[in-house]
Parts: sequence; C-alpha cells; structure tokens
Amino acid sequence: MESAEHTLEHWDLFQTYLKLYEDTLNEWLEREGVENAQFYKDVQHVQDTTTDPKVQEFVYCLLASCDYDSFYSVMVREAMKLGASSKPILRAPETAEAKNADDDGSGAKGDKGSK
Repeated sequence: MESAEHTLEHWDLFQTYLKLYEDTLNEWLEREGVENAQFYKDVQHVQDTTTDPKVQEFVYCLLASCDYDSFYSVMVREAMKLGASSKPILRAPETAEAKNADDDGSGAKGDKGSK
C-alpha cells in the first residue's frame, strides 16, 4: 500500500464507486434471477473449494472490487499513468527569435547596414 495520506475525499470517492459497483451487480443478479445472498454464498463456496487459478483470480478481483485499499491502489496507479501521458512534450522552436528587438531583419548578422 502506498504511504500517501488518505483523505476524506478519497473515502467519499470510494463510497460513490462502491455504490455504483453494488447497484450494477445487483441489477445484473436480478436480471439473472439470482438472489444476493445465494450469489455471495456461492462465491464463498468457490473461494473455499476451487483449485482453478483462473477462477481464483476472478473471485479475488470480484472481492477486491469492494475493498478500499485495492480501490485506492488502482486509482493511484491510473492517476500516475494519466499524469505521465498528459505531460506536454517540449519542443525547440522552429524558427530562432532575434536577440535584438530593433533588428528589422534586413541585413545579415554583423551587417552594419552598408548600402
């Protein structure tokens, strides 16, 4: 876990996310005709008995989705990615700027205007 300070705003964001997650899951379970209690009982059974690494990973991700520390870690990682990808790329100017504001650009460098 990162050592950054957790703020009330982080907790509030997690609560908003968790409500969205739970509402979405509950809507899906309802459409599928599965009771909440039965779903979580089945998840617990699979967690306790499966040896399939893919199923274990799925259950881990499902449960981690409801965990504040997991949520926080993902958000920090994604913010770092976003920060790295949104940094402006500094480029050299395509044309050099004149050092002297009085320069009218009519002569070569060092030219004293002899005509």
